[in-house]
Amino acid sequence: ARRGVDVRIITPGETDHPYVRWASWSRYGYMMENGVRIYEWRGPMLHSKAAVIDGVWASVGSHNLDHRSLQYNLEVNLNVYSRAFGAAMTRAFREDLKNSRPVTLADVRKRPLAEKAASSLLYFLRHWL
Repeated sequence: ARRGVDVRIITPGETDHPYVRWASWSRYGYMMENGVRIYEWRGPMLHSKAAVIDGVWASVGSHNLDHRSLQYNLEVNLNVYSRAFGAAMTRAFREDLKNSRPVTLADVRKRPLAEKAASSLLYFLRHWL
């Protein structure tokens, strides 16, 4: 994002594991200060993972980009190199943005100190969550 790449992330607004959300929030400020735009989904629980790069490479599935998914969980993503599929995924992402709330640096900074401390601790423990 610092190089001018448009990086937008939609995360679940509500999650079945609140501690994972708090661990994620510990990194939001850093990412946002470096140009990443973060949104929270306002619909039902969002568990899928999807990415579109340069409108031509797309990945969709259940694999988390974390230690646990790489080492222990049986998860899978489908990676497709196709301009048509990339365009369809981009359209779906833009539709999802309509039902998402932008997270601001003010949101990140105004969190209570205890919540920030808990987020930092949970991020430190992320390999075991």
